Amino acid sequence: TLLNNFGLSWSKLGDQRKEKECYKQFPETTKSTYQSNVADMPLVVVAPHNSGASKNKFGYRMRAMRCFELSLKMRKVLYGENATHPEIASSLNNLGSAWSKLG
Repeated sequence: TLLNNFGLSWSKLGDQRKEKECYKQFPETTKSTYQSNVADMPLVVVAPHNSGASKNKFGYRMRAMRCFELSLKMRKVLYGENATHPEIASSLNNLGSAWSKLG
């Protein structure tokens, strides 16, 4: 979670390059640490979700939507395709918000 927290911090400071690097490293580091499928780890799903939130904040709507779609896909793998889980709802909400801001 350290890289995820760094990514959030860089986002708040406005450094998208450093934020992107943190979110890019986060799944790979976690996967190599736990030797497991990335989609099976709830912490790894946070990285594309947070990256999408940052992109949305800075006005990169299409990039944000790709991140939210990836997060949604990973969360459906983790919690079940037809599950009613708050994390799935969060991804859908953020995806809808990005679409809404597109007009």
